[in-house]
This record gives sequence, C-alpha cells and structure tokens, in this order.
Amino acid sequence: MKPTGKAIVSLMLTAEMLLGSAWMAGPAVAASVQSGTPYTADGKYNVNIPHIVVNQVYGGGNTADASGGFFSKGYIELYNPTDSDVSLAGWSVQYSDPKLAGQWSKLDLNGSIKAHSSYLITDDANNTEHKEDISAIGDQSWPGMYFNNNGMKVVLLSSTDLLQVMNPFQTMPSSYVDMIGAAANDNNATIDGYEVDYPTGKTEGTSKQKSVRRVDFVDTDNNKADFKQISFDTLDASSWALFKPHNSADGQWSVKVPDLGIATKNLSEAKVGSPYSVSLSVYGGVQPYSFEAAGLPDGLSLDAASGNISGTPTKVGASTVSIAVYDSSTPRKKTEADLLLNVAEAAAPLTPDLLSVTKIGGYAVGVTNKDGGVAEIVKFNRDNGKFYLVNGSSHPATVDIVNLKDPSNPQKEYSINVEQLSEVDGFTYGDLTSVDINTATKRIAVAIQEEDAMKNGKVLVLDYDGKLLTSYEAGVQPDMVKYTNDGRYILTADEAEPRTTVGDPEGSVTIIDTLKNTSILVKFDNPDVIDDLVHIRGVADPVTKQITGKGEKKDAVRDLEPEFVVLSDDQTIAYVALQENNAIAAIDIASKKVLWVNGLGFKDLSLPTNQLDLVKDKKVNLENVPFLGTYMPDGIDQYTVGGKTYLFTANEGDATEWDSKVNVSTVKKMKGSLNPDSKAAEFLNKNKDKYDSVEVMSDMGNDGIYLYGGRSFSIWEADSMEQVYDSGSDFEKITGERLPEFFNASNSNTTMDNRSTKKGPEPEYVKVGKVGQKALAFIGLERIGGLMTYDVTNPMEPSFVNYINTREFTPANTIETDTGPEGIEFIPATSSPTGWPLVLVANEVGGTVAIYQLNVSKVTLNQTSLSLKVGEASATLEASVVPAKGGSNVVTWSSSNSSVASVDNNGKVTPLAKGTAVISAYSADGYGVAESTVTVATADPVISNPGPGTTVTTKDPVKESTTPAVNSDGNKIIVEIKASKDAEGNLVASITSDMVTGALKSLGNSANGQIVFRSNVDAASGEVLLNFPSSAFAALAGSTAKSVGFEAGIGTITLDRNALSAVHTAAKGEDIKLSISSTDTEEKGKAQAVIGSRPVINLAISAGSQRLSNLGAGFATITVPYTLRANEDANAVVAYDLMNAGQAVVLAGSSYNAATGQLIFRSSQFSTYAVGYNKVSFSDIGSSFAKDSITYLAARDVITGISEGEFGSKSQLTRADVTLLLARLAGADLSTEGAGNFTDVKVDDYYAAAVAWANRKGIVTGVSEGQFDPRANVTREQLSVMIIRLAKAMNWTLPVSGDGSAFADQKWISVYALEAATAARQAGIISGKPAAGSSAHNFAPKDTATREEIAQMLAKLLKLSQS
Repeated sequence: MKPTGKAIVSLMLTAEMLLGSAWMAGPAVAASVQSGTPYTADGKYNVNIPHIVVNQVYGGGNTADASGGFFSKGYIELYNPTDSDVSLAGWSVQYSDPKLAGQWSKLDLNGSIKAHSSYLITDDANNTEHKEDISAIGDQSWPGMYFNNNGMKVVLLSSTDLLQVMNPFQTMPSSYVDMIGAAANDNNATIDGYEVDYPTGKTEGTSKQKSVRRVDFVDTDNNKADFKQISFDTLDASSWALFKPHNSADGQWSVKVPDLGIATKNLSEAKVGSPYSVSLSVYGGVQPYSFEAAGLPDGLSLDAASGNISGTPTKVGASTVSIAVYDSSTPRKKTEADLLLNVAEAAAPLTPDLLSVTKIGGYAVGVTNKDGGVAEIVKFNRDNGKFYLVNGSSHPATVDIVNLKDPSNPQKEYSINVEQLSEVDGFTYGDLTSVDINTATKRIAVAIQEEDAMKNGKVLVLDYDGKLLTSYEAGVQPDMVKYTNDGRYILTADEAEPRTTVGDPEGSVTIIDTLKNTSILVKFDNPDVIDDLVHIRGVADPVTKQITGKGEKKDAVRDLEPEFVVLSDDQTIAYVALQENNAIAAIDIASKKVLWVNGLGFKDLSLPTNQLDLVKDKKVNLENVPFLGTYMPDGIDQYTVGGKTYLFTANEGDATEWDSKVNVSTVKKMKGSLNPDSKAAEFLNKNKDKYDSVEVMSDMGNDGIYLYGGRSFSIWEADSMEQVYDSGSDFEKITGERLPEFFNASNSNTTMDNRSTKKGPEPEYVKVGKVGQKALAFIGLERIGGLMTYDVTNPMEPSFVNYINTREFTPANTIETDTGPEGIEFIPATSSPTGWPLVLVANEVGGTVAIYQLNVSKVTLNQTSLSLKVGEASATLEASVVPAKGGSNVVTWSSSNSSVASVDNNGKVTPLAKGTAVISAYSADGYGVAESTVTVATADPVISNPGPGTTVTTKDPVKESTTPAVNSDGNKIIVEIKASKDAEGNLVASITSDMVTGALKSLGNSANGQIVFRSNVDAASGEVLLNFPSSAFAALAGSTAKSVGFEAGIGTITLDRNALSAVHTAAKGEDIKLSISSTDTEEKGKAQAVIGSRPVINLAISAGSQRLSNLGAGFATITVPYTLRANEDANAVVAYDLMNAGQAVVLAGSSYNAATGQLIFRSSQFSTYAVGYNKVSFSDIGSSFAKDSITYLAARDVITGISEGEFGSKSQLTRADVTLLLARLAGADLSTEGAGNFTDVKVDDYYAAAVAWANRKGIVTGVSEGQFDPRANVTREQLSVMIIRLAKAMNWTLPVSGDGSAFADQKWISVYALEAATAARQAGIISGKPAAGSSAHNFAPKDTATREEIAQMLAKLLKLSQS
C-alpha cells in the first residue's frame, strides 16, 4: 500500500500538505527489476509482490557494554519469502534511532539469502548479563554499531546509497525494499520514520527484553499492523522455536509438506441400473495424485488419474472398496482407506409438481467460469422488452442488452463496456456486480467495485442504450444496486469484505439522492440498534488467523457485510441482508438512519421437518442431528399482503475465509472443545468420526455445533422479524428424488454428495412475483442448480408447486450449461411477450440465462385501454381464456379504483369520476390475468338547444352594473372579478378596461400602491384563465402602481413594475392571457419524494399565439396556500421549480408563513411550481439557538452537515465555504464563471466558481494582492461585511428599524466593517453577544463565526430578501 495523508500522524500539517501529492505518486520507475524487490515488470512499487522483508528487530542498548538485555547482541533479521535465492551483493541495511539525531548508518550486505530462509545481522555489543547468547550465529556483524532498545528505524535497500531523509517511506527511493520504524515500550513514545503507523508503548514497543516481529511475513506497509511485540521470557519451547532469531543455517524453516490423506469417508449410495459417479477427495501431499482401488461392485471402475468412480452397477449389495492414493513428493507419500459402497434398489416416487413450468428459450454469453460472475444478475425492462445481463467475469466486463421479443431465440443487441466507462478520474475497475432498471426516469444503474478492495466503488447511471449519463461514489465493494420506484434514490449494499491483509473496511449502504446529487454512506456504527442475536465475529488468532470467539457490537461497523437490499412497498424502508452476520437490517431511506439490525437465530436440525444430509456416503440420507443451522441469507425479497410486510430469505450460508481471518472449521476440530454435557457432544461421541468432515463455524462458543446456512427459504414478519415459515428439508428431499445420482453436486462438479458436508444445495436468490391473484416465490439453488417454486399467496402456509432443473450433468463436471443460478427476474403475464408469466434465471457459472414459462391459464382482453367520460355510456371488455390443463374459461373482474370506474361480472365498465383505474380479468384458478387501463374524463358541458317549431319565451336579462367592485385596504386596491365556465368547461375571468380604470382612479398618484384582481374561485377549481385586453394591460404597465397581483384560490401572482413592463413589451400590442392551474403533473420526476401529493401549480402567460416566460429584470411573487400536515416543521416547507421533466430546482428564497398558511416565493420566469417538504434531521441541534435557521437553510440545500445526521454547530466555516453559501443563497448561476483572479484558488477547487462570482459582484475581496486565503476561518466582522455586500449586489432592501445603538466593544470593530456591522444590527441580522456584567451587547468582531451563528445570520438575510 502506498502511504497516504492519514499515515504520518506525527508530521506537522504544513509538511503533510506539501508532501501529500508526492506520496501518492509512488517511487520513481526503476531501471531494472531486481529479484527479491517489490516492483512490477515496469518498475512500479507494489508491496503485494513477494520480496525480502525485515522480519524482526531487537536492541540491547546504545553502548558496547550495555547490560540487562535478553540477548547478548542486538539483531536485525531479514527473511526471503520467495521461491528463489537472492544475492544481497549491492544491497544495504540502514539504521537510525532517536539518539542519532536523524543521521543514518549503513551496512553493505554480502552473500545471499536463501528461499524461505533468514539472514541475521548482529550488532557489535557484548551484553554480559544476557539470557541467550547469539554472538556466534550472525550471518553478518555490524562493527561499531549498537542497536537501541528504546526505538529504532531500519531500512532495507537494494542499493548502497546512504539515506539522507528522515522517513524514506515518504519519498521512497527507487531502491526501497522495506522498512520498520518502532518506538520504545514507554507510554507515548514516538519514532520519526515508519510505514503508515508504528508500534509503541508497553504492549507494542521495543525494550531490552522484547523485540518486534513481523506477523506471518505479511507486509502491508503498515508497521503497526504488520509487527507484534515478542516477550522472550514468557515463551514456551515451541514458541521459542518459532520466534527466536533465525539465521541462514536454519534453512527453510517456514515450509512443510502437509500429510497426505483421503477426505472421503463414505461413498454415496448407488442404485442398480442408474448411472453412478463419485470423485474421491484427497488433501495434503504434493499433486498430482494417482489412485488405486480394489473391491468395486460389478459395473463400476476407478479412473487412476482423477480418482473418479463411475459406471452403472448391476447387482444389489454392499462392497468394501480399498482405496490407495499416492502423491508426487520425493519419496512418494501413500495413504489408504476402506470405504463402504452400497448398491440399492431404484429410487422412490417424486414429489409431484402442481404447476407446469417449461424452458422455452435461453441465452448464452459464450463464456463460462467455474467461480461464477459471468451471467450473474438479469433485469427485464418492460419499456423496451429487453433484458440487461451482468457479465462481471468476462473480459472486458459488460452488461449485455438482449431483445426478448422472441423468447425462444433471444438476440443480443449490444454489450455495454462498463469496465471502460468506469475507469475515469483514477478509478481502476475491479468487478461488475449488479444492475437495476428504473422506468420512471428511463435509466439503468450498475454497481462497480474498485480493484483496490479498500477503496470505494461507484454507480454508473446509463440510459436504456448504455450511454453514460452520470456516476456516483458508492461504499467499499458495492454488491447490489437498487432504485426506488420513483427514481429519486439509488441504493447499494456495500459488502466491504476483508479481502486483503491491509484491513477490514466498513460495511455500508449507499443512498444516492439523485435529486440533491448526494451520495451518503449509511454505516452500522450505532450499537444501540443491534440486537444480541447478530453474529459479530471476534478477533482472529494472530498466527492461525482462526476466529474462535464472538465480537462486540462496537465491532459491527467493520464486521457487518451488507449483501442484498429490498425495499418496502411504500419505498421508505430498505431491508438489508447481512449474510455473514445472520441478520437483517432496516434503514429509513429519507433520514438515512439504521432503524434496527436483528439476528435471525438458528434452525434446530433435530426437528423432524429439518432433516439434512451431512455425510459424503454416496447416499441420499436425510437425518436429524442435534446441531443448529445459521440461516445467513443471501438474496431476500418482500411481499405485502393484508397490510403486513413479509420478508423472504434464501438461506445460503457463507463462511469467512480470508488471509486475515477465518471462521470455518470442521466437526473434527471443534468437537473436542464442546461442553461434554451438550447434546452435540453426546451425539458425536456415539458416532465417532462419522461427521468429522462437516464444515462448521469456529466462533460460536462450545455449547453446540453450528452449520452454515439453512438449506431452505424462510418467511419472516417484517415488523417483528418472527419466522412464520421455513421450507425445512424440502430442497434436499426433492432434489434427492429428482436427481439422486447428482444429489448435492456442486455447480462445477457433478459428483454426488460433493456439497453434503458443506451447505448442500445452497439456496442463493429468492424472488416473489404476482401471478394473477397468486403470489409465487422462486428460489434458485446455486450448487445443484434449478428453480424451486412455491405458492406463497398466504405467507403463513406456503406450498411447493414446482422444481425445474435444465442443467446438463454429462459429461462429468461440464459447466457449459444452466449451472450456478444467481439472479432471478420475474416477468408478469401483462408484460410478457408470450402472454404467459416468465422467469429469467441467470446462471453465473455456465454463463447462460434460462427462460422459463409458467404454463398457467392465459387471459387476453379485446382492449388494453379505454377512454370514457363521466355520465356517458359504459363500455364492455371481452375476455378470452386459454385455460391450463383441466381449467375453466370463466373469468372474474375487478377494478383498482371503483370510485373512478366500476366493472360488473360481464366486463361492463361504467365511468363514475375523473381519474384512472385498471380493470383486471382473472382466470378461475387465479393464475391468469389481463388488464385494461381506463381513463375517465369529466363530462361535456350541457348546452340547451330547443328543437324546431318550439316557441321559446325569453326574458330580458338584468343588465349588470359596468362599474367594477373596487375596494381599498391601506395601500392595496382590490378589484373583485368573476370567473365563469366557457363552452369547454374552463373557468375564465376577463379584466376589462373599466376595471383597470376604476382601480387606477382609486390608486391615484401613489407610488407604493398595489392593485390586486381577486377572482371568486376556490383552491379546488383546477384552472383559472385571466384575459387582458392589450389596452388594459398597457394602462397597468404605465401606471404608478408598485405591483399588480392576480389572486385565485389556487394561488396568487404579483408582478412588480419591471415584470409588468417586460410582459407589456413582449406582448407587442396583443391581448394577454394569464393561466393559473393546479396539476398532478408527472414532471415531478425525481422530486416526487419531497413533493408527494402537495400542491403543484402551473403559471403561464401568453400574448396572442406567443407564450411568454421571462420577466426580464422583474420578478413575480407567488403565493400558494398550504396547510401544514401533522408533525411538519414550517421551516422545512419549500418551493420547487419543476423546470423540465425530472429536474426539480429548490427555490432557496421560498418561505412558509404558518400564520397565513401560505408558501411565498419569487421568480423571474413563469414555470411549474410545487410545494415540497424537505426536513433534514441533525442529531446535534436540539439545544441550538439556531436550530430553526439550520432546518430552514438545510431544507433549501443552502447548507449541509459535517457528516450524516450531524450539523457541527460549534465548528467554523472557511472563507471559501461561506462564499459558496452566499452564492447558493443568491441562486447564482456558477456554470459560466471563469477561474477568477486569485492565485490560491485553483480552477478545480469546489468553491472556485463561487469565489470568482462573489469577487466579480464585489461581495468578497482578497486578503492581499492575488490572495484570497480560502481556508482561513471567517470572523464575525468579515461575515457581516460579506452579508451586507451580498444584499447590495442583489438589490435586496434591508430594514433599518432595528437596534441602532452602538455595541459595547464598538471600538474593536475594524473601520472597513463598522458600517456593515451597524447595518446588519439595524436589519435584525446580528444582535450581538451579552457583555459580562452589563445589559449591553458585544459584537465580538474578531471571534470566528460558528456554523450555527452563520446559519442564523444567513437565514435571517434570506427571509428579509423576500420581504
């Protein structure tokens, strides 16, 4: 690992800033790569390349006659972990310690260091009071050098150049090989050179009795993590042999050929007349192996090279087969075993399928991979009839777009090279893991992992054709991606596995808010929400890496590994599978908070319904054992019925097997530590070694045996997480019946019983789909393959309905077939190209997608859509049924919204009210469905038209007064206007010249007066159209009125003088129409979550056929009535401008008046506007005086917190950050701003455009010629100047009615800030701080402004700007 800014914690900040970018660049490219050095072929440093390491250092003191040391001399031990001898000629070891004042000493090395051997360097000391004499074992002595016991630095170079820098790891010369920096074992001891971090203190540092030694030769460029303290006086004989200083005479002391053995203890049962195949499992020794067998039943033979026993047995009976295995070591090792092979009669009858499922087509990538990842996840796009397939293991990694128009022969249209798309801005592709489709925004999202397993991944957002639109940062190792239905949020489950020895990253769920363009990592750092059943792994043994105990809840932030995400029906809660932790978590999406993490408990395998096969005996032998299964789900799904949400889990199980930690063990290794009184111990004592090879968990204590997975699927009630169903032993029972000769085979190994001792069939993925009125759960079995289907319409009582497996098992171990099912996608009949429900199964080993059809009753309608009007005649839908075998052609009908359109038993649809409803026709068995979308419009207006020959008596209408109703309210002149429906049913009000003349007469010559035209409509009226003759509008534009308003129940628009003039000029003498309408537009797009069902209004103004929008230098003040909902905070109510489809822009200046129940905002254009609610929660503002102001600004995207859920009230902001806030406050368009005039503001700084804008506007200036000092904190007087300058630049008129008295510390206010401080106080923006011992207030001009103070001032300014 290259060093980072985090590494050198003891350096001064200045040095860190100067060196940070240089560190990341790595060392210079070497001219040639030397053996034993950590460099790639092109000369780049890579610590992961095996290389010579400094393995151990010990110091006995700084003088020749130091006393009291454990060893007679100090030493430095090198170790060669490579397979080749390495010459040390031209190499050097360089040494320094705190007493050498930064100077380095050098020893040129000689000789060579053998493969897997050590090389020992001893100093010149002669410690007479030692416990161990090593004076004669050094491979090389260092004359005149004495290694310090109180900290040292040792560097290994492949050159003899003397070092000149304090810490070579920072500059990393081209000959750099390794380094150790260790401080003394005194508390707070330090050292000035090391890799990333260093050992120190009582339990880590060096002393005369203790060395520091590398753990298992691992080098991660982190001295603290890589080295452990060794206390020699506490070692037993075996530990001494391992930890003592080694020299070249010890030879290869870390390599041992393991013993040879036969892991297969039993052969699976064979059946007469049925093909049989089993491969012997062998461990240890040196491969390849050779095999011999005697006593095989008739019809079976052994392959000497592979160890596979195969054939077709001809006789019933039991045989003892003698097996001999030889390895390839010198001399050859041999092991033998006698195994029983029983040949039985034919298999029992099958569990019947209750539903017909057939494979109607398939798609092959053309690439296979025994480790999976080829065709991994598949998603269907109902908009274009194509599926999108993840191929993470192909080269390059792609997402295939495949047309499913003809399911029998799907055709690939294009492969998206996501690997290439991802590798920008320094990102290195690691893996492609998931895809999801959102039809609301017409987007697809793919999850990409970084090659570096410790770095964050990313999400690419593409259009349907694979064009990259944008990307977002995700957490470490995003393993699944999921859209919310409205497209606003994208979530990823960031697994964060400890894949390297560098460290264990923090698991998270990334929540991307596409509306706010933010990416937040939700982490599991709150122990209070984690229950006691969650499996948290303990600390690994530093030598064996085995985990033998449980961890603590505080460790969950790194231990929890999110695997899968599914969303609640209302899209507010994300349920997250934590597979390795045997748990499910719930996350509130809006607040981005973990609600709970609940462990799933254990499956009692002693119950009759939970039988399983644990022994590789070549038999389908399901039995009960007094063990426990740990569910550990991989895929999960949810289904809501009767108001309850149920979670479905595919209980696969997963072992922890990394270089840094392991929790997988066997019964053989664990049974000795069991509580002898436990049922598991008693059972195993009776059965001796029968279950020894069963894979079990090593970190669950000694009360029982715990297996990985449940070999089942389960259903849980989401609110309580109580299990309501588990499929028990169904999967093994049914696969054993259907495929006995391949029972518990693996996905790349067709051998029977191959997975019995592990996790059996391994249910990987579960998907719930609605098939007509039924709910079906589809479960993929990762190992043996195939798809299980259950009817889960009643989640409390599921029933098995089908198992299909289209994998080809011959020839043996073939993977070019439907093997390794991973992702499952359900396509309902209403979206299917065949009219029947389809299930797509992505097989990640075989690289295929199997297309399965559910052969249920098929229903079609003569019309898939209807358009009707209220009060008009009904329409009748006709249904046709192709019944399933033995089914009926009768249908039942239902309406999704019977208040809009009802349907009777004959399909007759009656329109009742304006709106949309879906009419469904269901087959008699409930599986078949067809739908028709019915749109109902309002009735046509009724116009009376007497027939010919009819005498019509008319009455002269009462002539209405031509004098308009004009009232005055202070400076406001109110003209009452009446709206009536035209022939098309629209509400129209005409403003006549007489009305305008009367209003202007009442106004007189007042320059501050306002004219308001008020209509007689309410908020439920929908739309009001106001007509202005050109002469009337011209009169208004030329009047002395300060503004003219138009008030309807839906909302009010007020145009200032500039806006009136701009509209009049643009109209060019034509009549003007102003429209105010309420709408439920689909253009909410990504803003749906914050707008919901709140009011949306559309404002439009036109002159003749020309639509006007821009108000020039003028503004329209818009008022929308809105009643706060329960528990809503008025400060979080905000207006959005829905400029384009899906593009919602928050109007920072909008403000809600709780007293009048109105949302008020200004705009320079006519558009579609919405009332939104955007409450951003911070846990640390409850007692802040500025909490309302913080909520106000956060809701308007002006200010954010310092971390998720934390505002940081007492923290400060820099000059750059405050400038950026002012730009947001002003709604400035920064897209066209240049680089600016300051040399310390770079063009790519996030604040650069804001600083350039504010400088151009005269809001900020530099601190000196060409210098802005962006990182300096803002003082209170600087802030007041910036605020007042902003108000002037934006032409905001601030009040002067506030306190005009001087501050008690007025004399300390700088001259340049005095006027601004006074103006800010008079405007009520600043009140000051109470002065000690008096009633006066100090301004505290030189104090740095805190975040809460800044929020308070800016919120006040923003509100004043709208007044």
